[in-house]
Amino acid sequence: EENRARLTKRELVSLPPGRATYKRVGRMFIRTPQADLETELDQTVEKVGKELTGLRSQEEYLGRQVKDAQQAISELMFAHAR
Repeated sequence: EENRARLTKRELVSLPPGRATYKRVGRMFIRTPQADLETELDQTVEKVGKELTGLRSQEEYLGRQVKDAQQAISELMFAHAR
């Protein structure tokens, strides 16, 4: 989604000012000012970046939990084997 927004913004910026631009809404397209589309794309890139940061930190946290759980299971099996 982030890549699509960046590519779209790059193409949008290359258009001459005053060019008719359209935004997809469901199955139809609505004429939208170019500046509004650029703002929406910037917001999309920012939102996706924040989500990605959150997901990476969540991945690290869950990875640590898995490692701790595996270690606890190993300790239990080792203690039970004695």
